[in-house]
Amino acid sequence: MELDTLLQRSDVLHAALAEAVGGLDAVPAAERATVTMDALLLSNQHAAALRLTLHADLGASATECAS
Repeated sequence: MELDTLLQRSDVLHAALAEAVGGLDAVPAAERATVTMDALLLSNQHAAALRLTLHADLGASATECAS
């Protein structure tokens, strides 16, 4: 899959998530902080897995699920 296609799909996902989440102002700050930390940790784990996959020269595996 081409990088441009992946980026377009990522943009669509980002827009859908932004719409689904809506106004976060209604959520208490402590709960937002917890969710933010969970998302940060998940993102960090995903990035580490991607780096390891690419470092092992398995780039095709990194994009296989996206097709």
